[in-house]
Amino acid sequence: MTNTRGTGDEKNTRVEIAAELLDQSLAIRSEVVKELAKEFEVSVQQAREYVREAEKLLAPTFDLKEIRYKWQEIENDLKLCTVRSLEEGNLNAAVGATKARVNHYKQINQIDPSAAWDRELTAAFCDDSYPPNPNKKIPTERLSERTKKEPFKPKTSARKYDINSVDYIRF
Repeated sequence: MTNTRGTGDEKNTRVEIAAELLDQSLAIRSEVVKELAKEFEVSVQQAREYVREAEKLLAPTFDLKEIRYKWQEIENDLKLCTVRSLEEGNLNAAVGATKARVNHYKQINQIDPSAAWDRELTAAFCDDSYPPNPNKKIPTERLSERTKKEPFKPKTSARKYDINSVDYIRF
């Protein structure tokens, strides 16, 4: 192996090939690095650099709809891996695929931040609706006695509805 540097065109070609390999569903980064190192006869560190450059190329190319599609495609592949490994009786592979699906679900708030923000807002509302419990003990008295507030009673309208009225519509 000679110590000559590749040209800029060679580097661009290698980065594009790395991007194509990374774009495949279920592409594993370490396998892409090994394949590039073997194919182009470069060091593993140089192959990692090609992969880093390829990731930079791929990042801005996806819009939210395409990212959701890719996420669903990977989810379907992982589900298929789980089912096939259970059919074959390979429990280790099934557990591994299930763990991969769990980690895949953890990425939702990066993929769809608006939906994650909505879930966080709902969780914060639920957390704020209960009085603080600094002792982390289960209270023995009623919450209404602890907070010295009246229990919630829905407001009733002062207007009486007439069943025979045209304005009254039953749903």
